[in-house]
Amino acid sequence: MTLNVAVLTRLVSPFGGIEKYNYELIRALLSLKKCKIYIISENRDSGFINGNVKLVHVPVFTRKIAFIENLSYCILSSMKIKGVEREVDLFHGHGIYGFGYTLSKAKKPLVLTLHGTQREELRAIEPLNLYDYHDKKIFFPFYASLEEETVRKAKFVLANSKHTAVRAETDYDIPKSKVKIVYGGVDTERYRPSIRGEEVREKLKLKGKVIIFVGRLVSRKRLDDLLIAFRLVKKRLRGEASLIIIGEGPYRKHLEKFSKSLKIDRDVVFTGKVSEEEIPLYYAASDLFVLPSRYEGLGLVVLEAFASGKPVVATRVGGCVELVENGVNGFIVPPRQPIIMAEKILNTLSDEELRREMGVKARMKAEEFSWSKIAEKHLKIYMEAAEP
Repeated sequence: MTLNVAVLTRLVSPFGGIEKYNYELIRALLSLKKCKIYIISENRDSGFINGNVKLVHVPVFTRKIAFIENLSYCILSSMKIKGVEREVDLFHGHGIYGFGYTLSKAKKPLVLTLHGTQREELRAIEPLNLYDYHDKKIFFPFYASLEEETVRKAKFVLANSKHTAVRAETDYDIPKSKVKIVYGGVDTERYRPSIRGEEVREKLKLKGKVIIFVGRLVSRKRLDDLLIAFRLVKKRLRGEASLIIIGEGPYRKHLEKFSKSLKIDRDVVFTGKVSEEEIPLYYAASDLFVLPSRYEGLGLVVLEAFASGKPVVATRVGGCVELVENGVNGFIVPPRQPIIMAEKILNTLSDEELRREMGVKARMKAEEFSWSKIAEKHLKIYMEAAEP
């Protein structure tokens, strides 16, 4: 039996968070040869050369304001959903991007993936600037209301971690029977321990032990804490340490100024956006990955670091505690505690044998999350959802 599945998401791309999730999932589903995928997105090119992919373009209003772009996608995608409903067996939406289904009043079943809940992200926002203030007071309360309505319409809600499952049940008051836990995956061929990182070390003029962060530069990532922790680490290692921060976001200027005020800016490299082809080289150039967030649904970057054979120091939030086993493949630390974070970073960096053992265990953990296994789980859920 071949299922026709319409994916509702703004973008499908090998770059980004949800964009990359969808790209890898669709690629893995196509390899199973049991699905035809309709991609309802603003993409003009699906990126897949495959007869079992049909692109349905949504002309999103681009004004470089995420709220306007997201809202226009939801409204305009609802029209596309009605246009393809007769051809598909079910819809698979992602977070607020599934709201077009609600607007369309489609009758075919909806499977909705939550990469965390909008309500929890709202609670994690600290309004430190105008961007954060608008998110806290206007945009995320609105997103949460859209998501709640879509959750209620869905036949199944797929949570990307046990933590997200609990939050979905409590934030939106839905029964446990409706929620299924399906973790995200990682490309264990693209990210692997055998990749060499000397070229990146030389290009960035990195010295000593190297710490890396990959993600959006927004307040909920708590990168201030990482910079404070790095200052302590650098002092203990007598200056022989470097920090790479990969990503873009509204918080970048603040972080650059803060690193200067801490007098560590010479050893902190803000790379901006790095291509998907190059990111494995940056992981390879590092000794340790750190995720200092106040909120995470799961943290796919943790899996990328693991697949690269790197131990991880992460905060005790969201799905991070489901991936990082304390003292086995990394360390879990309380959020907003840079002194404790610095201590665990130093423990890892100063013990080469421990770091090596943790890296081996990290890789073993990553291999549990291959996209082929994740796709098989999705296919079973699709078949169950499509049953009358």
